[in-house]
Amino acid sequence: PEPTPAPELTPAPTPGPEPTPAPAHTFPPTPVPTPEPLQLCPLSATTTSSGAWAGYPNSLAHKLSDDRFILVTHVGQNVHMCLVDSQGNEKDSRFNGDERIDVNDPQQVAASWNTAQKYGSYCRALTKMQFGSCESAPTQEPTPEPLQLCPLSATTTSSGAWAGYPNSLAHKLSDDRFILVTHVGQNVHMCLVDSQGNEKDSRFNGDERIDVNDPQQVAASWNTAQKYGSYCRALTKMQFGSCESCPLSATT
Repeated sequence: PEPTPAPELTPAPTPGPEPTPAPAHTFPPTPVPTPEPLQLCPLSATTTSSGAWAGYPNSLAHKLSDDRFILVTHVGQNVHMCLVDSQGNEKDSRFNGDERIDVNDPQQVAASWNTAQKYGSYCRALTKMQFGSCESAPTQEPTPEPLQLCPLSATTTSSGAWAGYPNSLAHKLSDDRFILVTHVGQNVHMCLVDSQGNEKDSRFNGDERIDVNDPQQVAASWNTAQKYGSYCRALTKMQFGSCESCPLSATT
């Protein structure tokens, strides 16, 4: 038999080119934010007028509001002040008569400005205005309310024998009324004053002895007493202090 022919070899396929990988997605660079320009405010200036404060002739710019600054130009018998905006432009001019203040204290300067009279053009005395960060400008803090004073005691020129005599305590009857005993003997003499120490009423209680230092006893005697005379005339050397120190009398 004839030999079986060998099968023909199939040629190996030629490999194609490798695929090119897709380029990675790129993000545009994040722009750097542009910083806001530094806001400048007046910090100080030099005055050509007279004065004698620490740092003279340099005068600090005290911040009254976001766009208003006070500079003192002169301190003598009067206080001369100039108000400028954040660019240093003149906005107002005032003076306070016969007052001496600490030019470097923003509270004192603002208080003087708020009670001053509009006059002249004191800003003309300022030269060499210096500017800087607004955060550097001294800010005026709210002025605290003044301490409210009330009568605490007085000295009586009338007779008595209580502990502490001739000193008589002022017993608080209400927010604006205070009782002081001026005499204790066969009668109790009492005076009623307001928070400024002005006479408001005068009463007596017959044949009664009380503890002049006890606010309850004094108020009870006052409430049952008769209006008479002017016993407040017996009081001298009225002493004042914080209203929180005044003994409160319970009314009946």
